[in-house]
Amino acid sequence: MTNFQTRAVLAMANLLAAGLNVRTVLRYAKRVGGVPFLASPTNYQEMINWRKLFDRNPLLPIFSDKILAREWARARCPDLALTDIVWLGQNPRDIPEQYLKPGYVAKTTHGSSQNYFPDRESWDRAQIEATFERWLRYSRSSIGEWAYGQNQPRILVERLLSPARPVLDYSFRVHDGTVSMASVALGFKTSQSKFGYFGIDGTRYREDPDLGTDKGLPVDFEVDASFFAALRHAERLGKGVDMVRADFVWTGDELYFGELTAYPHGGFDRRSPVTEHILACWLQELDTNWFLNRRHSWPVSHYAKALRYHFRELAAKAPSPPSSAR
Repeated sequence: MTNFQTRAVLAMANLLAAGLNVRTVLRYAKRVGGVPFLASPTNYQEMINWRKLFDRNPLLPIFSDKILAREWARARCPDLALTDIVWLGQNPRDIPEQYLKPGYVAKTTHGSSQNYFPDRESWDRAQIEATFERWLRYSRSSIGEWAYGQNQPRILVERLLSPARPVLDYSFRVHDGTVSMASVALGFKTSQSKFGYFGIDGTRYREDPDLGTDKGLPVDFEVDASFFAALRHAERLGKGVDMVRADFVWTGDELYFGELTAYPHGGFDRRSPVTEHILACWLQELDTNWFLNRRHSWPVSHYAKALRYHFRELAAKAPSPPSSAR
């Protein structure tokens, strides 16, 4: 396939992908900016959206279900603590009343931000049941996130952790067992949350978009040994897949598994040198990519061949890693 043929195939694929996914194109334009190349991604955000359309790796539904992800973590990191699940079911009317009180959190197994914290808000029983029934009917597959539509939605109730100090949330981007970067959050999912982005050596990135802002961790914040313990677990959890986000919670006394995410931020977060570094590392591990390793019939085989060439070109132009703030 000549260079002209490669570009022609990718151009046609991009037109087709955009025409069939207008909602994604419009959402990308509003939240990220510009028109995305859905069939030949050139940045990290486009790469996530490409995965949503083309990657049918059977591991992605496992990562997208909170119960299956726990089982994955238990098998690969048996020494990693798991939160205590006290109830699991499919009907919100069956949730015992005792678990809808402070000290617990109820959430769906297939959703994002579908949580009820009795410690933070007080809903009556009718509101709880109506809200969870609505959440169970909704699937993120309706907005293109294929993996979320492959499992039966359920409800789980966890016993809340009761740490003596605010917890730290660790998130690692992993590529076939190699971590590209980490983010650390203090007070995650609260109005006082603070974030920071770090290299695998624990140093803060100078290009951290939140550095020195009200949203950022203090400029003198330093990670401790729990960060590196979580990193080692992340390496094991992400082995065998080209990209997954692995999350953990550090209470000050114990490191807990959080969740695995196949489509971080849905591919609609802000662009930065940090996200471009994630893409550069992702491109180095495409030997484990499901779509590129499949045998395809024509015309998809022509597209896959052109895409491999495109990714090789993109990898050759990848920027240098973000620099340390120290």
